[in-house]
Amino acid sequence: NTTTTTTDNTTNNNTNASSFPSIPITHFTSTPSVFVTCSFFARTLWLFPSHSISNHQLLTHLSYSTQLVPYLWSFIEKNFGSSTETLESYCLNEKKENIVTNQGTGICAVLTLFCMCYNQLLVVLDDTELYIEQIPLPRASVVRLISSLKILTFRLHWEYDSSDEAPSMLKGRANTQTTKTSGETKSNNPTPSTNHASTSTVTPFFVLLRNTTTMLLRNLYDRSSRRPIAHVHDPTAHSNLWLVPQLKTELGTGNRLVGLLLRGASSSTTIPMNEPYLDKLRRTKGIRAHNLLRTMPYSVSFEDRLLLFQYILKDERDRCQDQGDVNSAVKVRVRKSQIFEDTHRKLNQKGVLKKRIYVIFVNPLTGEDEKGIDAGGLFKELWTELSNVAFNPNYGLWNVTPVTNLMYPSSKAALIHSNSIELYHFLGRILGKAIFEQIVVQPNFTHFFLQKLFAVFLPSFVEINAENAAILKFTSSSFEFFSILS
Repeated sequence: NTTTTTTDNTTNNNTNASSFPSIPITHFTSTPSVFVTCSFFARTLWLFPSHSISNHQLLTHLSYSTQLVPYLWSFIEKNFGSSTETLESYCLNEKKENIVTNQGTGICAVLTLFCMCYNQLLVVLDDTELYIEQIPLPRASVVRLISSLKILTFRLHWEYDSSDEAPSMLKGRANTQTTKTSGETKSNNPTPSTNHASTSTVTPFFVLLRNTTTMLLRNLYDRSSRRPIAHVHDPTAHSNLWLVPQLKTELGTGNRLVGLLLRGASSSTTIPMNEPYLDKLRRTKGIRAHNLLRTMPYSVSFEDRLLLFQYILKDERDRCQDQGDVNSAVKVRVRKSQIFEDTHRKLNQKGVLKKRIYVIFVNPLTGEDEKGIDAGGLFKELWTELSNVAFNPNYGLWNVTPVTNLMYPSSKAALIHSNSIELYHFLGRILGKAIFEQIVVQPNFTHFFLQKLFAVFLPSFVEINAENAAILKFTSSSFEFFSILS
């Protein structure tokens, strides 16, 4: 069938031929045929180099020229349609050995191919297609997908160690015969890809499954962070959608979780000789927790991530500022009438801003130093005065959006300031210093600028109108100079 119906009772997914050229999906009339077809494509993408042209062309064709994504989702929900066995229960309860030993068959092949094609689609889908036309899946289906995949992805990162990921010989390739469990079928005829890989070592298939589910969740999270897929008017419910309950059980929260993450960040991946069992267990748990935070940061609550960030900043401040010793501080004399120029001249040096800044204001009338002890308040005053000047649109470095008054770099900055790149560089350092000292940052930047700044997915420019389209002329090289505490 070329059209696919979903189990949603909500809005139709509108996955029609006008969106993507439709090629009939034939012979998908039974569960075994779906498993065999998905196994063939998934194994082909697994066994052949991911950077090859033929591999890329195959994935592009499956994603854009067929209705494979909505069809596979409909099949997955139908296959796990009972009240006792859902996709979420499968992700939670499937035995580890079944996933580790899987070689691209059954439901693992279906999930892998589905996630790879969905990732490919997200590259070109704009907000209208994703949120309004709900292509390729209804938003309610996306929510159910997130709820299930986050559990499976957590398990794939938490329960599996380096010994599971080691490349190994593909066993029994000349005469492949699989048991008919979890949708796997019997076959005595090897495929071409089977013979090709019969004498080679490959990364286990579950690593490909883990990488594709991780990437899909991250891409959906990036899109949802800017415009929620669900719970639009309830930020708490939106954040809870991404939290993994099993993570709280395994790792805890608060100081316990932070301690575990810090231990993992400082631990070596090499196993010391004659290491006690309990020490090895703590070290392994810390490393896995640290890797989990790097791959699935959304699975940890914002409060715990903020607490971890504060711990890291405090440790770094104590190290760089000699536990607050005034004698190690960098003294800066500034005139309030020339605050931006004086600060730029004194502090635009590598490595200086991590030290404590001792601010001395100069009286504009007498030219003498104003009396006062800088216990932190004067630096905050310096930051406030500096930001009022540097982030003022009239200064020429920034433009603002008409409605939301969010800031982004001005394309005409180079015409006003000959050293505009250097000034952006300096402002990046000053923003980093404010964060380093836990001072509230006043400027509010546009989302597309932040996305560009952090080199992540760049969404459509919905935050600016035609008269501000000059931002498109702002070259990416300018952002390379925008550093934080470099």
